[in-house]
Amino acid sequence: MTDISIETPNGSIDAVLEIPSGDGPWPGVVVIHDAFGLREPHREIVRQIAGNGFLAVAPNLFARGGMVRCMRAVMKDLIAYEGQAFEDFAAAWELLSSRSDCTGAIGIAGFCMGGMFTLLKVRPELQSYEDPGWYVHPPGTVSQPATAEEMRRDGIKTPV
Repeated sequence: MTDISIETPNGSIDAVLEIPSGDGPWPGVVVIHDAFGLREPHREIVRQIAGNGFLAVAPNLFARGGMVRCMRAVMKDLIAYEGQAFEDFAAAWELLSSRSDCTGAIGIAGFCMGGMFTLLKVRPELQSYEDPGWYVHPPGTVSQPATAEEMRRDGIKTPV
């Protein structure tokens, strides 16, 4: 695993990159961390993704001031569907797509807060939805697949 710097419109941010063994090119995956920041569990996920034959990069969305300060900014961007966090994500995507060892096919894996980025990134391109969405439910309840009605309400086209 390599610690790298990604250039964004707002300066550079740190990230981790893992390259699969063997000969490329490979498809890529941008891994978006959860609300606690880029930590060892995400590094392990990046290693596992690369171990399955994908270039994997995880940008640190909290690179500009730590978790508390950046959390507010990232959540503000999520609510607005735009902003610096989206530009950081796009820069990580561009990093992979510009690499000669990337096929150009790039996916997203997001966890917790990062899952919201994943949904917002793919939302405009969704033509059908075969996987159930997982919504957060109030404390004391169990997370469960979103119903077709919940997904339709949120603008996600469902097969039923």
